Amino acid sequence: MKNIILALILRELKTRFGKNPTLGYVWVIVEPMLHILCLLVFLSYIRNRVLPQLPYSLFLIMGMVPYFMFRNIVTNIINGIDANKSLFVYKPVKPIHVFLARAILEGMIYFVIFILLMSFFCFILDYNFIPNNFLMVIFSFFLVILFAFTLGLFMAIISFNRPSLKMLCTALTGVFYFASATIFPLWILPIQYAKYMAINPLLHIIETLKENYYVQYPVISVVNLSYSLMFILVLLFFSLAMYYHKRLQLAGQ
Repeated sequence: MKNIILALILRELKTRFGKNPTLGYVWVIVEPMLHILCLLVFLSYIRNRVLPQLPYSLFLIMGMVPYFMFRNIVTNIINGIDANKSLFVYKPVKPIHVFLARAILEGMIYFVIFILLMSFFCFILDYNFIPNNFLMVIFSFFLVILFAFTLGLFMAIISFNRPSLKMLCTALTGVFYFASATIFPLWILPIQYAKYMAINPLLHIIETLKENYYVQYPVISVVNLSYSLMFILVLLFFSLAMYYHKRLQLAGQ
């Protein structure tokens, strides 16, 4: 299984980025980083907001990069079966291998982008780059990947051979962008509205990441990482059960 997933990751890299004659595999990191960097500059400029706790650009990086990691993993898993149908004629290759390979690849790409952007902006802002709680920051990234994989798996199964539902599932990932407090601080919202946003499990994970990266980041009372953990585990259980039931149909066998 490990060798199959590694081979699929290398295949994804070659298919998506290896054909670029100029930048080659460097484009793996540069392309999404430029996308985020443009949004970062644009949002910092139009909002012109100065947070008392930390620079606005660092606040944006800690929200936007995990969100884009989450979104890309979900959408790549949803489209994973159609993009790899030809591989399923080989019996050792299963749809779950494709899903895992895509989740791991996107997770690695966006984690590197996070480190590069944080180190660059911390350097030019003369700000501390080292997280206050390194293990919790890493654990938060792991939870983003696990939640994205779980949700992507669930959506890939329910939208299989249903193009309209697949488009709807892909569009729904955009809701998380605004519901995860990526471009505005959660603490500026009245508590009654923050409670509604707390329905979103991704919000708790991203806020936990921010709280553990900088000690001066305000701790919001509605944030509860246990809620996200429970939500992910329950969804993972149902998604894996659905996958087992439909595994032959998904592979076209």
